[in-house]
Amino acid sequence: MSIKIHGMYETPIYHKWENMKQRCLNPKHPSYHNYGGRGITLCNGWENFLNFYEWSINNNYSDSLELDRINNNGNYEPNNCRFISHQANNNNKRSNQSLSYCGKEYSLKDLANKFNINPTTLKTRLFKGWDLEKSIKEPIRKVGRYNEQYYRG
Repeated sequence: MSIKIHGMYETPIYHKWENMKQRCLNPKHPSYHNYGGRGITLCNGWENFLNFYEWSINNNYSDSLELDRINNNGNYEPNNCRFISHQANNNNKRSNQSLSYCGKEYSLKDLANKFNINPTTLKTRLFKGWDLEKSIKEPIRKVGRYNEQYYRG
């Protein structure tokens, strides 16, 4: 005889919780090396779905949002987690380069979008040693057979 505990096994919130657990606790999970393998775990209370569910509902949970750790080196726990959009979550990756412009922090992609420049162009210019101001304000030269908008050279 099976006992139905909460009836939410097929819901998006349950899948978010299950994925969080697997990334932290299952060495066979493809992303374990980025989470549990780095020592990231979940707080004791969140090993129970209903505790995680209650916190989530009280902290702006929506099926369209993603669970995010504010400090990428911190654990999954109430004071280090929030629900944010996919784009905002992508801006909080360890691999992102944070750029400071006019006293505000931007991801490389957000700064490129702000100045209507291809992110790859911006990244290439910075890699070549250009200063940030010149990298975002230098006009794009049209080069190539089909006038692709990128900087070569």
